[in-house]
Amino acid sequence: MTQIIDIDLIYFNEVDNDKYVYLYLEDDCWCAYERSAYYLVAKDFPVTLAKEVVYDGCEIIMKASFNVDHMRLPLIPSAVLITVADDRLLFQLDKPIDGFVKWKRAQIGSKPT
Repeated sequence: MTQIIDIDLIYFNEVDNDKYVYLYLEDDCWCAYERSAYYLVAKDFPVTLAKEVVYDGCEIIMKASFNVDHMRLPLIPSAVLITVADDRLLFQLDKPIDGFVKWKRAQIGSKPT
C-alpha cells in the first residue's frame, strides 16, 4: 500500500470516532478509513471499498474512496463540514451510527486483500 498519510493519525482519529467523517486526499481520490468509511457506506454515499494491510501485514483496515470529481456538498445530508485543508476534510454527523464492528468483521471475511 502506498501510504500518502500517516496510519497512526488514522488510528488516532478513528479509534473512538462516533460521529465524524475524516477524508484524506490521496492522488486523485478522497479516502476514508475505518469508522469514517463505514459512515459513508451506512449513509449510501457511493464509494469503492477495499482492505488495506498495514503494520507489516499484521493489521487490516477498511478504506472507502471516491474520485475527487465525485465530491458533492453536502457530503451526507446530515453532515456539517467542520474543517477544510488542502489534503483533508472533516465532517460532523448529526448523530452516531452504530454497527461498525459487525460491518468490519463482515467486510474482512468477504473481500480479498
